[in-house]
Amino acid sequence: DVCSSDLSSDFAETIKPTADGGYVMAATTYSNSSQPGTNSDWWIFRFDANGDTVWTRIINNVGNDRMYDAIETSDGSILACGWINVGGYAKGTIRKFSSTGALLHTFSLGSGANSYAQSVKELPNGHYMLVGSRYQTTFGADLVELDTALNYINDYFFNLPSTGDFAQQLERLPQGGYMLAVKTGYIYDRFDIWLLRLNDQFDTLWTRMITQRPINIQQMEDPFGFTKIGR
Repeated sequence: DVCSSDLSSDFAETIKPTADGGYVMAATTYSNSSQPGTNSDWWIFRFDANGDTVWTRIINNVGNDRMYDAIETSDGSILACGWINVGGYAKGTIRKFSSTGALLHTFSLGSGANSYAQSVKELPNGHYMLVGSRYQTTFGADLVELDTALNYINDYFFNLPSTGDFAQQLERLPQGGYMLAVKTGYIYDRFDIWLLRLNDQFDTLWTRMITQRPINIQQMEDPFGFTKIGR
């Protein structure tokens, strides 16, 4: 946790290195939100090499918002992603900040219901890939390619029949191509691991399913779970 208060909790999701030896951290805050102790907002930190805060920003929005990832790009700007509340639905969202924390661009996933943004990557061509999921007839894993101004270029949708599929992480491989890690299964029952090997064009080369049955775990990990904002 970043810190805590007698009103509520604040917590970190990821921390990533920056080119100058510092760090950028993605967090979520209840205690410093626009509605303290009730709803949450994004909280982004930029640290120097000694861990001292260079700048920090809270992005206020009505309702619960959750921030999952932040990275520094090759041009020195910061990309942050997660989801925000829009009309009672979760909308997977990415924001681009300048090196000093000024908000430059925003993009949200289109969906008739909830959508989620779990992580973000900079691609070798300089574009950005938003890793998440959106709802069609079921939830599907969604990779959304954006340009440096967060304009939509293309997306790559992966979906198994009759399951919910939620992309978590995309990693580029030294030999080329990518590995995509997906959480797949039934929202209120059990999730399995779905691994996809993709080529440089994001075509599927092979997949692996990792299951352990029978297992029934509680999916409501925190107040931001699937019951917080309904379909």
